[in-house]
Amino acid sequence: PHQVLREVNRVLKPEGIIMLTGFNPWAFWHIPRFLPNAKKRMPWKGHFISRYRVIDWLKLLNFDIEKKRGFCFFPFGGSSKKNASNSKILACLNRVGRYLPFLPAAYYIVGVKRVSGSTSVFNLFGLLSITHKVPIASPSEVFKGAPA
Repeated sequence: PHQVLREVNRVLKPEGIIMLTGFNPWAFWHIPRFLPNAKKRMPWKGHFISRYRVIDWLKLLNFDIEKKRGFCFFPFGGSSKKNASNSKILACLNRVGRYLPFLPAAYYIVGVKRVSGSTSVFNLFGLLSITHKVPIASPSEVFKGAPA
């Protein structure tokens, strides 16, 4: 995964945007992967990377993190009339769940590639040609009136 992010950094133009999604390895939804036979089946035999590790990798590659959010907190419950009280409870839990790293089953991260400003070689040569045209006073001209 880190090699993929380095390749994205290489090919993405400055101020380019990257959006990553992933599964939270600490979520309650991933409890079944600790069962004896679950690791042999998909999706539990995958290698899930935490949101914090991905953010750290992006920061090492000079990406600014614009957004980082967890989503998919609870799989059940709808907004039907008979589940109105349940939907209010789920909405409250969703608000609280944004601050708890183990609740969301998935996450997304939006980053922007930042590149520090640099001077092109052509501008540097232009600056050098301008600065060399400025006359420089020699010591003999400066001290003409000084007693010897």
